[in-house]
Amino acid sequence: MPGDDNGKLWADICIRLPQIRDEATVIQERDRFEDLLADTRAGLDTLDGWSALTGKIDRLLRNGRTQVTREGETAGKTPPWLRGQFRVAHRCPLSHCDRTVVAAPGGAPCCALLGVAMEPGEPDNA
Repeated sequence: MPGDDNGKLWADICIRLPQIRDEATVIQERDRFEDLLADTRAGLDTLDGWSALTGKIDRLLRNGRTQVTREGETAGKTPPWLRGQFRVAHRCPLSHCDRTVVAAPGGAPCCALLGVAMEPGEPDNA
């Protein structure tokens, strides 16, 4: 559910899904990735499986190093080309995670994890 620790974990998996797919291929775990993706889309509880896979990827490819996320003064600001336009925050279509993606109205982004369009919220004038 959004707002709890699992929601944050699911959001991280959803955001990183293309990277997880590529890295699972590198460590010869692509079949495991595809099985987890299919089971997740079928509604099964797969969080432990995703955590195990991403943990293995981290151990093998990063040797336990911490991933650094860039944050700064402009991290949350609206890009100049979107200023003055209406935007809509889209959320997980099944309330599976906390991830939100901002897009133009009518341009719903696809949830990579579940393979369906994300749900729109209220429009916001940038």
